Amino acid sequence: MACDKHGALSKMRDISLADRLSVYKELIDKALAEFIMSLDSSKLYPQLRHALLSPGKRLRPILVLLSAECAGGSVEQVLQLALSVELIHTATLVHDDIIDEDEVRRGLPTVHKLWSSEIAILTGDALIALSIKLASSYGEEILRKTAETALMLCEGELIDISAGIKDVSEELYIDMVRRKSASLFKLAAEIGALAVKAPQPLVHALGSFAEYYGVAYQIKDDLEDLVEKSSISKRGMPPLPLIALYNRGDDRLRRKVRDALSNDTSKDSLKELTKAVRAYGIDKYCLSKVEEYLWKAVESLKALGKRPHIECFYQMVKLVNPNFHSKLVTGN
Repeated sequence: MACDKHGALSKMRDISLADRLSVYKELIDKALAEFIMSLDSSKLYPQLRHALLSPGKRLRPILVLLSAECAGGSVEQVLQLALSVELIHTATLVHDDIIDEDEVRRGLPTVHKLWSSEIAILTGDALIALSIKLASSYGEEILRKTAETALMLCEGELIDISAGIKDVSEELYIDMVRRKSASLFKLAAEIGALAVKAPQPLVHALGSFAEYYGVAYQIKDDLEDLVEKSSISKRGMPPLPLIALYNRGDDRLRRKVRDALSNDTSKDSLKELTKAVRAYGIDKYCLSKVEEYLWKAVESLKALGKRPHIECFYQMVKLVNPNFHSKLVTGN
């Protein structure tokens, strides 16, 4: 799956930071489309194609490319590895949709909705197998890290589906997020650097950045789902805003939180909870946690010094908090 050395890759030096992530995404989407074409003889081809071609930000595979370039390597060296990370991420989404009984993902019907839960399980399993196959060509250490992360993702999912509101603490929520979400960000950054023979201190710094970034990203995502979309999952662990609201609210409010998580709650009921989240300052509290983990991510970058494309990591931070980037660039 060759990239055009005289096309987008050769022009990377001349584009702005804002455009660079767009170029990365374009490269990944093109490589992904080519990879899917190579699967046309698979009995699961329709399901694999549907799952992999759904629109997404591609943040995790972008981290693979960015880490490789930061470590002195090239995008071409790790493009297949970036696909491996996107495949395992897609597998988790396919399986999550079954567990959560979600019928729509990224604006499209979920795999289990279009076909069946049994076929969706097989599709997710096939994606994991294909991910491991792609990673295996990069050596034993990268393959081991990929397998370890896949196990951590399962552990995070188990924590998620096993926790009820009465049993949940903010500490448990963060542990779940670290395993279920942030671990894949961390894997992406680490193996991107490892694949181009980066020294361990650099690998560690990039992995720390990505893990903290992943936690911040998920907290922000959970907050936006509740306060902007009036949406929550009825299965699994409650989002941080509801955990904090439950812990700080009175008996009446706690009952409303329990009802929202256990019943087919109307949009009006969720909007009432959203008002309570704002009234108790929970939204600001959650944003402060996002800031806390973003600053931890940025602190991790200090160990890198001035390296190629280091500013692009700050551009990633800007995706979570658009106002954060100016502080980093100006040093204020």
